[in-house]
Amino acid sequence: LEDMTRKSEQNVREFKMEMQSHQEKYREACRNSDYRISQLSRDHADQCKDMRALLFKAHLETDRLRGLLAANEIKHYPNDATNIINRHVSERQVVGLHYYHGSETKKHKPRRYILTFIILMPLVVTVIATIIAQLPISPHTNTI
Repeated sequence: LEDMTRKSEQNVREFKMEMQSHQEKYREACRNSDYRISQLSRDHADQCKDMRALLFKAHLETDRLRGLLAANEIKHYPNDATNIINRHVSERQVVGLHYYHGSETKKHKPRRYILTFIILMPLVVTVIATIIAQLPISPHTNTI
């Protein structure tokens, strides 16, 4: 009976040691997985930030080219300048609803107005410069 008790106690100790070993391996695997997940999350956030920046630059370039196109159209069709400007403003992408895509909060609104100013200012300057360039200037007095 004592021999069986010792064997049983020895088996219990072996099972406990084996169980502790497996629990430690499990904890280590969990730590490694948590670290890897956090690393992947950081990398993903950085990639998303880079992609948003590239998308923003692409939208800025699109808006710049549309501004040049609008200025060229205004130069050729000055009587239709209002419609051309309205179309250009409605087509701009950087400050449109689909750029923020519903995630706009109060903290984004000042940025939105600043971006609107930044994007519309070159168009306004181009339109004014085009209109001034088309005005007849007297060669003797340099006046309009």
